[in-house]
Amino acid sequence: MCYRFWIEQALNLSVFHVEAKLKGLTTPYRAPYSQFIDEKFKDPDGYWIGLYVGPLAFATNKNKAKELGITLPTSWADLIKPQV
Repeated sequence: MCYRFWIEQALNLSVFHVEAKLKGLTTPYRAPYSQFIDEKFKDPDGYWIGLYVGPLAFATNKNKAKELGITLPTSWADLIKPQV
């Protein structure tokens, strides 16, 4: 299940953990390190903690893209296009 949470976070589908809580699919857990995480990144009932806050980035080999005739992505939306 953790794998799905991480993938959904990367795809900006981060509401899954809230939905899982509301459907009774998860149980609360307070990790020892959670005391060091700001309250705004934690569920008040202990069902989830925002473990990652930071930028995500992709690099493109411009020469290889040109060789393959691929238009360089300029947005996150471009990354889901079949030709990218």
